[in-house]
This record gives sequence, structure tokens and C-alpha cells, in this order.
Amino acid sequence: MDRFAEYLELMMPYLLCINLSGMTDKEIVDHKTLENKILPIGSGKYEAQMIRLVLESGYGGLIGLIDHMPSADSETRLRENLAGLNEILSR
Repeated sequence: MDRFAEYLELMMPYLLCINLSGMTDKEIVDHKTLENKILPIGSGKYEAQMIRLVLESGYGGLIGLIDHMPSADSETRLRENLAGLNEILSR
């Protein structure tokens, strides 16, 4: 996360799409069950800052919301992600 802005600038000419998800510290992820690896947008630690950096960068491409949680209903997860994204954007 410390170098995301730097890497984003380097990637900008090549980006076709950016996919968003909630992000937390790797120490919180249970690597056996993968619990907490993928979180709804707005419930993680880093995505708000990353989304702000993307907006400030002038990125004009597509932004996707993806559901990597087979245990969760995709419509429910999409609604959670949209609510979290709206919360971040309203700050």
C-alpha cells in the first residue's frame, strides 16, 4: 500500500480496467480458510485510500466490482459493494 500511488502512475498507460474489493492487513487473513482475504468495499482498511488515489489520478477507464466469495450470494455481495463504494465516495 505504501507504494500504490507510485505503481498506479507506472501502470496508467496500460490499464484497461480496475477491479475493486475490500482490503485488509495480511496478518488478519486466515491463510488456511482465506477468511478476511476478500471483504466488501468499505469494510477493509485500504480501499478508501486506493479509490481516492485512482480518482485523483485522472483514470478514465472502467471500474469493476467482482465477487470472489462463492459462499455469498452475488446479488447480496454486489449490493454490499455498491453501498460501501457510495459511502467512500460521499466522504
